[in-house]
Order: sequence, then structure tokens, then C-alpha cells
Amino acid sequence: AAADTPAATATAEAFLFNDTATTETAIVTPSATPTQTPTPTEPPINPLALYGNPTLYDPMDNDGNWAEQNGSLPNNEFLRLALGGGYIHVTGKQANFDTWWFTWPSAGNQYLEMVVETEDCSGKQAYGLILRGPSQGNAARGYILSFSCDGSYQLERLDSVSPYTTVELIPWTEAPQINDGDAVNTLGVELLEDRISIFANDFKIAEIEDDKFSSGRFGLFVNAG
Repeated sequence: AAADTPAATATAEAFLFNDTATTETAIVTPSATPTQTPTPTEPPINPLALYGNPTLYDPMDNDGNWAEQNGSLPNNEFLRLALGGGYIHVTGKQANFDTWWFTWPSAGNQYLEMVVETEDCSGKQAYGLILRGPSQGNAARGYILSFSCDGSYQLERLDSVSPYTTVELIPWTEAPQINDGDAVNTLGVELLEDRISIFANDFKIAEIEDDKFSSGRFGLFVNAG
């Protein structure tokens, strides 16, 4: 994608339900090789009914949760965040380059969802969330959940940025629940102890177990494809 061509525009709202489902019994099976659990077709969920009011609600019409310490949004050689039309526009500037930007809240067990509207989006241009990231000032790490513009999803674990080391927990997988092309999608994820459940437009599409990271900050993710 050309520089400054938006790969994804985060719109409408982001919900964080912290310490969700703490009375549930998590399925914990530590393994060196995480295994994906096939997910049968299930009815859509209603996060408000399941978890109650969110711990954090961000309409993404201001920069309160995303500005740097100097009060400005990032605009560097890799990434641009900009306000406009009631949205935060997220632009990846480097082709085939993973880029993210963390906010400040930290959570352990949680359900987090974000509504995203894509523009000029195709192929494996991707957008999503990075979860259970480091405290401020430390090297990036965490789980990267991304949806691509051809209607697929992927889950990676970022172990290190120097050298750049990722583990592909779920490879790119097509999902009919994800709207492809220029469209609106709700990307959701529940992290409960070692269990990671992925939702597309409120439908559960995958579940996997991994015990590498137990808590941390979350952020926006983009890859310009």
C-alpha cells in the first residue's frame, strides 16, 4: 500500500471488560505447541448482557487514550494516528510491516472489542489489536489478533522485537463472519487465564490456549500489506 493510504479506520467504539468471567473454570493445558480448538457455529454473543457495563468505553472521537506524553498523536515513518470525522484514523506506512500503538490501561482477564471501518482495503492488509503488552517503557510483546481485508483472521504471539520473533498461534484462516473489502467489522477477543477466544461481529470463530502472557496493556495494530 502506498504511504499514508489508510489501511484501517477505527470507528464508533471500543469496549474493555476487565476481569471478566472470573468465576469460570478456565481450560488450562500448558503446552509447548498451542493447539487450536475447532469452534462449532454458535449464536452471537451480547457482551453487555454477559459482562455488564464496560470498565473502559472509548468512542474514539478524541485522543484521550492514545496521545503521546506531549499530547500529540503519533505520526512517524511507521504509523500515523489522526482524528477526523469523529474517528481515529490508523494508517500503516510501511508495506508488509507490523505496527502497533499501545494505550495505557492494563488488564488480565478481559473481553475487549473494537468496531472498525476499513477504507481502500484489500488482500492481506490487516488491522486489529495487540493484547497483554508490556508496561510503558519496556520492549513490545503480546498477542496480535488481526483481521485482513480478504475476510481472514490470524493470531500471533510477539515474543521479542530485537530480534523480531513471533509465534503463529493461528495461521491466516478464512471466516465467513468477517466482512471483506471496505466494510465495518466488530473484532472481539476474550482472554481468560490461558484461554483466548476470538469473535467476529459477535460470533465466536476460534479458541486457543497459550500461557506465555497473563496480563498487560492493549493497543491498536495495523499492517499495510
